[in-house]
Amino acid sequence: MRAMRRDALAAWGVALLVATNAVVLGGAAYNRGGEPDATLALTERETQLPYPWGFESENSGLSLRLHVRTLEALPTHGAIRIYDLGGYAYGNPQWLDRKKLTELGFDLSTPANDPSGMRRYQKQLPKPAFLVLEMEGEAYRASLKRVEDYAARESTPQAARALEDERSKNGRLFAVDAGLDAEALRAKYADRKRFAIVHGKVWLRDWSDGIGGYVEAVGTTLNVPLRFHGAVGKPQRYDGDKPRKYEVSVAFGRRLEPWMAAAAAR
Repeated sequence: MRAMRRDALAAWGVALLVATNAVVLGGAAYNRGGEPDATLALTERETQLPYPWGFESENSGLSLRLHVRTLEALPTHGAIRIYDLGGYAYGNPQWLDRKKLTELGFDLSTPANDPSGMRRYQKQLPKPAFLVLEMEGEAYRASLKRVEDYAARESTPQAARALEDERSKNGRLFAVDAGLDAEALRAKYADRKRFAIVHGKVWLRDWSDGIGGYVEAVGTTLNVPLRFHGAVGKPQRYDGDKPRKYEVSVAFGRRLEPWMAAAAAR
C-alpha cells in the first residue's frame, strides 16, 4: 500500500512538472509570436550580469537584468549633492507627481503632514502598472546635463568621476512614464525602437517636501542563449574586473516580456 502511494505521488509530481513546463513554454511561445511590440538596442551599460555568489559561479546558465534608471526629482531645499544626480537616489522620479499617483489608483486625499494621512500612505500597497522605458532619450540627456552642471560648479575629483561615469558607464535606459492602459501608452510613445512598455509596480513614499513614489520594472531578466555566451562573457568575480563590452538586441513580445534576439561583442 505504501509503495502504491509513493508511486502515485511520484506520478502526480511528474505530471505537475510536465504541466508547469508546458504552461511556461506555451507562454514564452505566445509572447514571441508575431512582430515584437518593441526592439531596443542595448549595451553592457543597460544590462547587468549577475555577481557569481557561492555555487552560482558553477551554474552554466547565464542571464542579464535590465538596468532601469529614473530621472529623480531634485530636492527643493538644501544643496544638491552628487547623490541626487544621475539616478543614484532610490526612487522618486520627477514625473511621478500627485496627479500621476492619483491616476494610478493611490488615495492622496489626506494631507501629507496629517499624522493620519501619513499612516494611510504607509499602509497603501504597491499598484501594478505599465512602465514606459526610454533608451537614450530626453531623460538620459537631462541626467547628463545635471551632472555636467554639477561638475562645472563643484570642480572636484568626485564630480569629475561622476561626469565620466555618466558619459561612458551609466545606463541610458530610463523609466519615463507609467499608466494602466498599455495601448494608450503605446499610442503616446509610438517609436518602438526607442520606447518599450513593460510590467511594473509603483510604491508610495513620503518625503520631507511632499508625497512621492518609486517604481520597479517587473520581469526584466533575460536568459542568455548559449550561442550568445561568447559575446556577453561571464559574470565579474571582482569589482576590479574589466567588464565585457557587448551589444544586445532585446525584443519585447505580446505579453510585454523581453528576450534576447541578438548579441555581439564590441
